[in-house]
Amino acid sequence: MHVSYTAQTGDNSAAIEGVSFALAAGETLGVLGESGSGKSTLASTLLRVLPANGRIEKGAVHFKGQDILLAKPGELEKIRGERIALLHDIGKVGIPDAILRKPARLDPDEYALMKKHP
Repeated sequence: MHVSYTAQTGDNSAAIEGVSFALAAGETLGVLGESGSGKSTLASTLLRVLPANGRIEKGAVHFKGQDILLAKPGELEKIRGERIALLHDIGKVGIPDAILRKPARLDPDEYALMKKHP
């Protein structure tokens, strides 16, 4: 995946270069990194919610046999939130560390707790 942003001056700045990963069924990916490292850009790209000045230079996002970057808006709405989600700064809203470290799927009680803190 390669993503860039265009500044008001017209200059392009690379935000993500060469990111690639694959997940098996049932796996969960958490992305950690320093401020400005591209975490939010990566998630926004996966969900196709980049700001107007963001541009996907090249790459694909395959999910359940479909390239999300080519999906129609209605198809995207079925995926966003249910199957792929972006959680900003969840550590700052009191979600227990045990949930953040848990490698398996969340049980219904944990999911309910997370939904209370969008």
